[in-house]
Amino acid sequence: MKLIILQFISLGAAQILTVLLLSPFINTLIKKIKALLQGRYGPPLLQGYYDLTKYFCKESVVSKHASWIFITTPYIYFATTLFASLLIPTFYDIASLNVLGGIILLIYIFGLGRFFVAIASMEPGSGFCGMASSREMMLALLIEPVMLLALFVLVLMSGSTNIPSIFNLPMLSSCSFCPFYSFCC
Repeated sequence: MKLIILQFISLGAAQILTVLLLSPFINTLIKKIKALLQGRYGPPLLQGYYDLTKYFCKESVVSKHASWIFITTPYIYFATTLFASLLIPTFYDIASLNVLGGIILLIYIFGLGRFFVAIASMEPGSGFCGMASSREMMLALLIEPVMLLALFVLVLMSGSTNIPSIFNLPMLSSCSFCPFYSFCC
């Protein structure tokens, strides 16, 4: 029993480390491919890591009118993203966290992060903050219904909200490249 729990924890930690280490590379790779398709060179493949190093070395600037929400929002958004990455089975087939709600929990985790970003963008109290918050909500209004529709079609096809059972659909399991995996990542 302890071996299974230890194996689950180690696979979850490996999944989080993979997401943390490969995210800047994948983001830069997408930018590089877009640039090549447009006839440009694009950034070097390690540009995402260079940018992260630059951002972590910068000093944090916080308005004197900002509350605790503005300060904690980056940590909440980072935590929700990592938790959402744990819900997608990458290194293990049976995700124990999927008994909590599967796809519905994944949607709410993304919504929680977006909510805190919108609230934090209103915190400093200037006119530009209101524009940033309305932009964030407009993006949510455009993106989330399409995402919900696509996910609920897969839920209806599989008959379950459990993410591993959605991956076991005949049309998704026969593909070598699963678009649903890439959507969730």
